[in-house]
Amino acid sequence: MKTTDVLIIGTGLAGTYVALNLPTHLEITMMCHHSTNSTLAQGGIAISLDQKDSFEAHIEDTLTAGRHTNKLDAVKTLIENAPYQIQTLKKLGVEFDYDAQKKIHATLEGGHSYPRVIHAGGDQTGQSVMSLLDQKIESANNIQILKGASLLELVIHDQQAIGIVYEMNETIQVIYAKHIVMATGGLGDLYTHTTNQEGSTGEAIAIAAFAGAKCQDMRYIQFHPTAYKNKDKGYFLITEAIRGVGAYLLDAHKNRFMDPIHPLKELAPRDIVSKAIYDVIASTQEAFVYLDTRHLKTKYLKERFPNIYKTLEKDGLTLGVDLVPVTPVAHYAIGGICTDLMGRTNLMNLYACGEVASTGVHGANRLASNSLLECLVFGKNVAEHIVSSHEHISLPSITKDPLDTWKHTKTTVSNSYKIHKACVQEIMTKYVGIVRYDHQLKLAKSELIRLLSPLKKIRFDHVDHAKSYNLVSVSLMVVEDALNHESLGCHYKEIEKKGLKSCKDL
Repeated sequence: MKTTDVLIIGTGLAGTYVALNLPTHLEITMMCHHSTNSTLAQGGIAISLDQKDSFEAHIEDTLTAGRHTNKLDAVKTLIENAPYQIQTLKKLGVEFDYDAQKKIHATLEGGHSYPRVIHAGGDQTGQSVMSLLDQKIESANNIQILKGASLLELVIHDQQAIGIVYEMNETIQVIYAKHIVMATGGLGDLYTHTTNQEGSTGEAIAIAAFAGAKCQDMRYIQFHPTAYKNKDKGYFLITEAIRGVGAYLLDAHKNRFMDPIHPLKELAPRDIVSKAIYDVIASTQEAFVYLDTRHLKTKYLKERFPNIYKTLEKDGLTLGVDLVPVTPVAHYAIGGICTDLMGRTNLMNLYACGEVASTGVHGANRLASNSLLECLVFGKNVAEHIVSSHEHISLPSITKDPLDTWKHTKTTVSNSYKIHKACVQEIMTKYVGIVRYDHQLKLAKSELIRLLSPLKKIRFDHVDHAKSYNLVSVSLMVVEDALNHESLGCHYKEIEKKGLKSCKDL
């Protein structure tokens, strides 16, 4: 029987930080299927450093962005623990960018009342942090990583999470653990247009929900306002820190349009900027708006945003010279598996941390650059609770082999998952985007149920069918939650449109 002390699903910042905060005498197994989104984070980490700034101001900005639906104790926990976590990162070797006065440089982003977003490598904060932490993980003798593992089922015994059934190298296996941490990131890959890595489809939410874990706020999908369509690599996020240093948004007629919409103009919270761009695109019938940096110096932009500069340069665009076409795309899942401040779910010994979790810290809309901080603060809390409870946890006697359910499941190559994923992406992109209508959501629900019904019967026939079942189920959770709630923050519903037609036959 394969066992481990702590099983961490996901190798992004949340999972990695949990692992590095656990004592070395614990045996830790980390499991991943796709590349982490943490490496893509450009902007940075929000922390109050300015003398004029304060915890109270950061808390208020977070609440304002979240429409004051945030859980206040979670917000305070996040922000008041920020300095300690940043000091920890510095001790681990993370090198943040400094200003001329040799202080950590902080920039302004949307929804923030003060410059408080610190960064590393210019616009490569996620990459800078993760490259260092990955080295720490790889050199740790007590940590093993299982790469290419697909989640199939959470094993439960008397309301206690005790293991995971997974497929790897065309073999279905089970691993048991005293503590299981879900840290798999978001579900942006349910959409055709996204900043997320391929594979970010929320399967951990699905298997946790099937096992009885409570989930919440699935309707809140944040769209990043400014993504650039690469000529060969899909969508590339352009951090709002560029707007923080003065870039404008222009419509197809080269006019600024945010001035009358919000006092912060281009630096309004993300949901407001994304909705404004959506309206402009709809009115002009253009596929994008423009990011204008022509009034800023190219040399400065090249030094401050080296990754963005190089990416655009490959497509023949120069920051400070050319207008950059941008559009909103699916970016961040605010809802997920319900947890308390220590990352605990309602299932014993099951934790969730990072984007896959829902602590209530973001409310109805996430404030820019609070996400990496969330991974750090709540990742540390998860590790602390595991340490405090470990001696009191023991695995029960296993009376039924969970692999019995999967013993006839085929693992050979199949196109089923790709086909179902393409169908889901079409439905979600068409009907569950920035602006939603009840009629469209009902169409989406009926189409997803139509996909799900046959999968229930063949779920255990093939690994691809099981993965498809998870994929469609998570999408249905988003749609049903959207139908059951009124417009707020990221979840923006408008008055019904008449004469809508159903999805084409899938």
